[in-house]
Amino acid sequence: MIVEPSALAREMSSALPGTSAHQVLMPAPGRHRMSSVSGTSRRGAVLITLVPAGADTQIPLIQRTDDGGPHALQISLPGGAAEPHDRHVADTALRESHEEIGLRAQDVTVLGSLSELYIDVSDFLITPVVAWYTGTDPERAFWPHLRREPREVRRIVRGSLGELDATLAKRQVDARGVELIAPSFLAEGEIIWGATAMMLSELLQVVRAVQRS
Repeated sequence: MIVEPSALAREMSSALPGTSAHQVLMPAPGRHRMSSVSGTSRRGAVLITLVPAGADTQIPLIQRTDDGGPHALQISLPGGAAEPHDRHVADTALRESHEEIGLRAQDVTVLGSLSELYIDVSDFLITPVVAWYTGTDPERAFWPHLRREPREVRRIVRGSLGELDATLAKRQVDARGVELIAPSFLAEGEIIWGATAMMLSELLQVVRAVQRS
């Protein structure tokens, strides 16, 4: 899937699909994840970096380390909790992405944000920030320069919009020791489900809206 960044930025500035897109990949259908947001919920952001790759668009994902937390070993987007000095959600997403995978803020242009998503197991309200890689020759200048933070990232996974779009299916996943069947995507053979899949579902719907216009 090819993305035109300026058109995508315009589409994200209008009404977003939000919950309707999230529900397509929601592990428990019909559950409204925003209902438990409280004043004590932490805010955070993740970064969806779109990297042009010929007839497709790639996205760096990460597999988290086995740290014993609720998202251990899951495939996620780079990101984390907001800090007091972050002026905007994009600051959080860019800072955390630099810490986790070595992505430099000067190598991308922020296009906008998708809908907030509440993660109940960790009590986080997450904003997905979408950015476009502005350099040339991604195979030599983007992917080889990524460096994982070994305490947080087990491996960097190369996803793509085309693969996500083609691999939507229900699969067996491990939810903190409980086996369940959940809608999911694939990236390099790894299963993407839960909150990360819900965010990517909205991205795909926005990209399709751009392609139809």
